Amino acid sequence: MVELLSVVSDRLSWSTLYHGQTSDECVLGGVAFCELVGRDGLYRNDEISVGLSLIAPWTFYPWHSHPATELYYTLNGPSAWGVDRRKLAERDAAERILHPSMTAHATLTGAAPLLALWVWTGDTATEPALA
Repeated sequence: MVELLSVVSDRLSWSTLYHGQTSDECVLGGVAFCELVGRDGLYRNDEISVGLSLIAPWTFYPWHSHPATELYYTLNGPSAWGVDRRKLAERDAAERILHPSMTAHATLTGAAPLLALWVWTGDTATEPALA
């Protein structure tokens, strides 16, 4: 994956905000997103969204939800993940984490940054909302 990303790195567009939100609304310092496939991705698609999340060390990505079903694949680890406001559990590299539609979820990094691949299906147009 890292080799593939290095080939297209000059074409990647990273954002620290959700679409249309200001930094005050987003409150996600230390979190960056890169859409590879989707509305704003390298490859346009309105039915699926695929991208990367990069989360800085010691960063809490707060509880949020969205209509899209989301699958994460952790590219490194460890990191802690929670669903339905339950206690966050440590996950390692190469784990798959499913967030069903409209289910609150959050992530916490430790000493290392987190790089994760995500896939959204279903309603990919509606933005996440902090929960």
